[in-house]
Amino acid sequence: MKKSIIFLFISVFFFVSGLNAQVDDDFEKFKKEYEQGINQLKQEYKKFVEQADKEFADFLKKDWEEFQLFKEMKPAKTPGPEKLPVFDKITNVIPTKQIAIKKIEGINQTENFEMKPRMPIPVEVSKEDKLKHRFITFNFYGSVVQIVMPPEMCEDFNLSVSEKNIANYWEKMINQEYNELISQILKLKSDFNLNDWGLLELTKSFTQSVSTNKNTQRLLQWFVLTKLSYKTKVGYKDNDIY
Repeated sequence: MKKSIIFLFISVFFFVSGLNAQVDDDFEKFKKEYEQGINQLKQEYKKFVEQADKEFADFLKKDWEEFQLFKEMKPAKTPGPEKLPVFDKITNVIPTKQIAIKKIEGINQTENFEMKPRMPIPVEVSKEDKLKHRFITFNFYGSVVQIVMPPEMCEDFNLSVSEKNIANYWEKMINQEYNELISQILKLKSDFNLNDWGLLELTKSFTQSVSTNKNTQRLLQWFVLTKLSYKTKVGYKDNDIY
């Protein structure tokens, strides 16, 4: 009887162990298939973005449509009165009474408050990224903000303004690691609870801190807003970009 109980216990032990091993194998198989599916989706999305960026760069190289910046506004031709009305002075008007204002005596007390500058919003960056990235620090409505970006994206646009050179600028930017930059700006938008206008001002302050070159500022802001899914347009006249 005792031997039978021991044999039964050993059988149950090996059965449970085998069942656990099978469950672990099934889980690892599912986990592997899931990760492969996620990686495949990421690769497909990456190819889609790269193809869209390439098509947009090709579009920029084509002849641009001329745009009239200031169109003359013609006055309306609706008929008006033949004789302009003349103002008649109002008579027999009872003068208004001035109401005496009672002054409320309050406590005249002032306190001195010390205004301390806000600390910069921290950005988590690894030691390796510190060596290959540039830190952009600027003031945004009283808060010190710091953004990390590749140094290649900070280079000035010193070329002559043309469709081809603007398209080349776009191609240069899409070949950089710009996703982290966009993620930081989106996080700042959430931290500051900004609407679209606030985000526009944030990107403007950011680009002005990157470069003092006006064309560089506008091209960089155009690129960032486009990658933030805003329908932005860029134009130029002579050697100035708008």
